[in-house]
Amino acid sequence: NTARHAHNTARHAHNTARHAHNTTRHAHNTARHSHNTARHTHNTARHTHNMARHSHNTARHAHNTASHAHNTARHAHNTARHAHNTARHAHKTARHAHNTARHAHNTARHAHNTARHSHNTARHTHNMARHHFKQFT
Repeated sequence: NTARHAHNTARHAHNTARHAHNTTRHAHNTARHSHNTARHTHNTARHTHNMARHSHNTARHAHNTASHAHNTARHAHNTARHAHNTARHAHKTARHAHNTARHAHNTARHAHNTARHSHNTARHTHNMARHHFKQFT
């Protein structure tokens, strides 16, 4: 009985040691898995941060591009308005020059007609004076 008891005790001790070994191995594996999971979570968080920064930079670039396009369109509008105003001013100036030239032409024609009338009147006066002088000779 003593030998059997010692055998059972030794077998129990062996089983207990094997269980402790298995428990330690399981704890080691669990710790390694937890470490790997933490590393993966850290890497994922870093990737998410980088993607958010990239998205922010892209949005800022799009905003700047839109702002530049708006400013360019406003500049083109102002330039077109200036060209329109310049063309309108040139049209008014051309019309004024045309009216001035027409007025000068009419004035010259009037002066020409007046000079012709004055010439005809002087000739008529000369003819009448000669006729009147011949009546007394």
